[in-house]
Amino acid sequence: MALKPLFRRLLGIMALKRDIVERIERDFGSNVEGVLIKSEQLIAESPGLFTDRILRCIIFASGGDVSRFKHFADVARYDPRDAEGQ
Repeated sequence: MALKPLFRRLLGIMALKRDIVERIERDFGSNVEGVLIKSEQLIAESPGLFTDRILRCIIFASGGDVSRFKHFADVARYDPRDAEGQ
């Protein structure tokens, strides 16, 4: 049984790089937990697609807006180059 993202973070075995977590914490305010969980879900869903580089692009392009984060994650599912170009 896989550990939930919150427990994985508490145990120090999260999939996200430190700089990505720090950017999410800086940009997303009260939505940090949801964005961290969604980011880890994206990696688990498709690790070859949602690389550190693509996640960084999605987070940067989102500008701290959760709906934009979801939008760019959806865009990246179809063509990751579109997320990189934002």
